[in-house]
Amino acid sequence: MTVQDLFGRTSSAVLLALGLTACGSTHIHSSDRDLSFNGLQKLVAVPENASGPVAPARIFVIHGMGFKDRTYVWPLVAALSNRLNLSCGGPGPCVPQLPANPIIIKTAGADGEATLDTYELKSSSPRLRSVEVYALTWAPMTIGIKKKELAEPDIGKRALINKALKEDLMKDGFGDAVLYVGTYGRVMRETVKHALCHFVGGTPKPMPQSETPDCEGIPAKRIITQRADAPGREPVALVSFSLGSMMLYRSLTDLRASPSPSTKAAFDALAASTDSVYMMANQVSLLQLGEWSAARESIGRESTGPVLSSATPPDQAGQTVANEPAAMVLRALRGGAVLRPDGAVRPMATDIFNGRLEVVAFSDPNDLLSFEFPMDDNADARFVNVYSTIAFPWFNALANPLKAHTGHVSDDTVMDFFLCGAKSGEVLSC
Repeated sequence: MTVQDLFGRTSSAVLLALGLTACGSTHIHSSDRDLSFNGLQKLVAVPENASGPVAPARIFVIHGMGFKDRTYVWPLVAALSNRLNLSCGGPGPCVPQLPANPIIIKTAGADGEATLDTYELKSSSPRLRSVEVYALTWAPMTIGIKKKELAEPDIGKRALINKALKEDLMKDGFGDAVLYVGTYGRVMRETVKHALCHFVGGTPKPMPQSETPDCEGIPAKRIITQRADAPGREPVALVSFSLGSMMLYRSLTDLRASPSPSTKAAFDALAASTDSVYMMANQVSLLQLGEWSAARESIGRESTGPVLSSATPPDQAGQTVANEPAAMVLRALRGGAVLRPDGAVRPMATDIFNGRLEVVAFSDPNDLLSFEFPMDDNADARFVNVYSTIAFPWFNALANPLKAHTGHVSDDTVMDFFLCGAKSGEVLSC
């Protein structure tokens, strides 16, 4: 019996007996005290001043810890299609199907293969963009290792809740986080880099003495940086769950520091096209502890945080602020230089951004493994933490920890805020 089965059956019985329904309030905290943020509907909307055909919006999704099969993204795809009036292949409500030709990623040293699936959602309205959703499933790379290394003999009767928590939360879930902070993390990040190469239209090719592949054959439109109001600009959103956030932003940082000029240009352009990122069950603050060093130094201000360990990518070494979650995202998605249509390489300027980068982190207050994303307000980005109860607490004493950590896409309130956004703390309609 799984944690979900155990808590689901028991909580349903308790709620039925008490005549209650599972509900909870939503609280929003932001770095600039503005309790508003954009949902995915903003990404899909065509600018009012646009004329002629517009490029599709593109979304990259990566799951978090614990085993997931390729269908994990289906609730998100269906919600995006049905709520924003996009077609996923036929008339009526969207019923996702596995793509016939997924990209199989075989990373050297990996114990299993990852898969990148692409879902195309078509718009029939001149005011809405079509959407391409790329979903990376990396769980098969770790499941065999966990089963082998964490196998246990039958040691007698174990309490049902403890047994379920150990199997689902500790072995299957936290086991992935431990693998990531160890040497296998390099393999996991390399897999994400390969998927990101495909996301920008390239083909990953290993480079000598580098953990970052060269992305060959990237289309010119993915290398040239478009102005924010250009019809050919492909707006990008990144959606990450749990451990997937750390994997994604470390990988993006490496790709933007690539020795390959075309690869670096493509990911600088991707960064410039990214207006919003959404993190479900943020673990970045927790996983940053794996890079903690006792050494401290001051760069432009008194240091209050750790410097990076030797395991950190070389371009980050010695920069105190880069070990903070906010700075990690900014390094991945802001700063640097971009290639402009006239062939000039110029520093990133405000005309290529559609406002400041928004980093929105969703958490259940009862999630044992997620933490607030630090709200370091600055000119490049604003940070928003959204707290919403996903797992109903029994008598305000205990909530299903697995549902609290993984139940975001099946929760109506979270999906309302995620898809529609918020204004002054209230969910918008869409």
